[in-house]
Amino acid sequence: MCKKIMAVKVMLIVLLFPFPSFAYDEIWGTVVLRKSMSENQQLVGEFRRRDTDGLVGAGKSSDLFRLSWSWKADQLTYTLGMTYADFESNTSHELRVHQFLIWQNQYKKMVSAFIRSGTEHRDFSSDAKTYHRARFRLQLNPLPTYPFGTAFYNESFFAFNGGERFVTGFNENRTGVGLRYTFESFEIYGYQTFVYLKNVSTTVHQDWIQFQIVFNF
Repeated sequence: MCKKIMAVKVMLIVLLFPFPSFAYDEIWGTVVLRKSMSENQQLVGEFRRRDTDGLVGAGKSSDLFRLSWSWKADQLTYTLGMTYADFESNTSHELRVHQFLIWQNQYKKMVSAFIRSGTEHRDFSSDAKTYHRARFRLQLNPLPTYPFGTAFYNESFFAFNGGERFVTGFNENRTGVGLRYTFESFEIYGYQTFVYLKNVSTTVHQDWIQFQIVFNF
């Protein structure tokens, strides 16, 4: 436990030290709990906060709660679950049903690869329409046998029926570069993420800071 606490402190110091030197548009904090139910089944709970002024600041924020069930067969994992998201101080909320297919592999102790693809079906309290989107994520962790290292990911989003709320077709891409620490049942990640977001009225480029802590038990 002491090693885990020390790892968190070191990671936060390394990640936070350079951040004041540049502005960011959003900061994300995520906590993930993974509970093994059997040799090939798992329950995953997730809480995520995204904010424009620190995770406990006065900026615009949203909280996301996700619960998933997953079934694994060799290198493939199927995930099914639901998500509840609360936006901007309870003015709106979203319900999602998601399903993903995940492939994981490692190449000669040099790099581990994580590929996730799937769909989300989204309902908003302020809109009677159901929206559908696909997302595809590729993550690479160089030298995965070492507990401390780097992590890279790219995730793209495609909306099938954006209507007046979203741009139909490819409308978002996230590229993250950061650090990771893994220790037995504990993982922590920190990314600087570069975001391309195509809205109905405009296209924006943003910089995000993302933290993720994962507990496996």
